[in-house]
Amino acid sequence: MILRFSLVFSLSLFGLTACSGGGGGPPTDACEAAATETPSATLGMGSTIYAPLSDGDDVDINQGAQGGFHVWGTVRVTGLYPGVRDRRMDPSNPDVVFQVATMDGTIVGDTGSIVRPLKVRSDGQVELVGEIVPLMIGSTDDLAFQTVTLSVSITDFCGTTVMDSRSVRLVPST
Repeated sequence: MILRFSLVFSLSLFGLTACSGGGGGPPTDACEAAATETPSATLGMGSTIYAPLSDGDDVDINQGAQGGFHVWGTVRVTGLYPGVRDRRMDPSNPDVVFQVATMDGTIVGDTGSIVRPLKVRSDGQVELVGEIVPLMIGSTDDLAFQTVTLSVSITDFCGTTVMDSRSVRLVPST
């Protein structure tokens, strides 16, 4: 029994080591390359495609398959290491937080801290599109037609942080 446990435990450790992708994060030149651009974040909207978002724009409150409500978190960035696209939970991927707050500062939507790779498009744009930002409401009526602040903060593996926020009006999805 002890031999069997030891063998299973050893194989489990081997599997974790083999799947870790080497750890250690991106090559040093990846951080240097990202640093050649001025770090910035620009919030957008959309579940599949980035669309510009301006102060005062309407943002849909969407009902999810499990009955909860959310808005879509979408952002374009410059000057950040984008992470490893094909490994969603890689520790070298950027740390992302989307929040929704009422005008008095009450947080009504929050992704918490999530690790996500950013997509580098063929035109060189770097973005994260269609991240679910859960809203802490019972129905769309709770926030319908209210002005809120939608914000994002992203910190890459190199330690660079970018933030952006927009004052938007939440509307029920049609």
